[in-house]
Amino acid sequence: MDSNPYGPKNPVSQLPIWKWYSEKEMMEGSYLGRTGISYPGSGFNITLPMNYGGTLKELHFLKANNWVDLQTRVVFVDFIVYNANVRLITLIKVAIEFPASSGCRPYLLLRTSQIDRLVQSEMSNTAMLAETILLVLTSVYILHEVQNFRRLGWKYWHDTWVYIEIINYLLFIAAFIMRFQPFYSVYQYGFPPRPDEFINYERPMWAITQVVHTIISYSHVHVYIHTDVHMYIYICVCV
Repeated sequence: MDSNPYGPKNPVSQLPIWKWYSEKEMMEGSYLGRTGISYPGSGFNITLPMNYGGTLKELHFLKANNWVDLQTRVVFVDFIVYNANVRLITLIKVAIEFPASSGCRPYLLLRTSQIDRLVQSEMSNTAMLAETILLVLTSVYILHEVQNFRRLGWKYWHDTWVYIEIINYLLFIAAFIMRFQPFYSVYQYGFPPRPDEFINYERPMWAITQVVHTIISYSHVHVYIHTDVHMYIYICVCV
C-alpha cells in the first residue's frame, strides 16, 4: 500500500498537497468491502466545503489532478445529517470500490441514532434515572450472587444455571460500558462540529449495542422476578 504524498505541489513548501492520514487521525475503523477485501481506516483525506460552488470547484480540481488514479482501490464519501425536529443523527458512508479487474462497485451504509445516545447533555432526566435504577438493581443482583457463593462455597458451582448467570453479568457489564463509551468519545471530539470541519462519529455511533443491553437487562430482571422471592417482594413494595 502506497502511503507517500502525491498530487500538485504546495507553492510554499514544494511538497505534494495530498498526504496520508492514520486511522487515529481519520477516526475510522476498518471496512470489509463487497469484494471481500478489508480496507484499513487510514488513507488520503479531503474535506469538501459546505457550499455547492466550493464543493464543485474542489471536485473539478481533484479530477483534473488525478486524485483517483489506477492505484485507487476504494473511495469513501462520509457525511453526517442531523434532524433537530426528530432529534436523529445519521451517518452516511458511500463506498465505491475499484477492483483490479476494472469497473466499480458502489455501496451505501446508513447508521442512525438518537442524539441523546451520543450527547449526554441531550439525555432526558427520565432516561438517566431509568438507567441508573437498572445499574443499581444489577449491582444488587451481583452482590446477591456473591453472598450465595460465600454461603455455599464450592457447591455454588454445581448448579449449571450459575454459569448462565455469570455470562449474563459479564455481557451486561460489557454492554453498559459500550453504552457510555459514545458519551466519552463525543465529549472528546466535540458536538456539534464547526461549519468548516468534519468529525467522524462512526465509532461512537456503535451505540446500537444498547439493543443488546436492553434485551439482556429484560431477561435478567425477568429471571429474578420469577426466581428470587426476596427480589419479587422488593420490586412489589417499590411499585
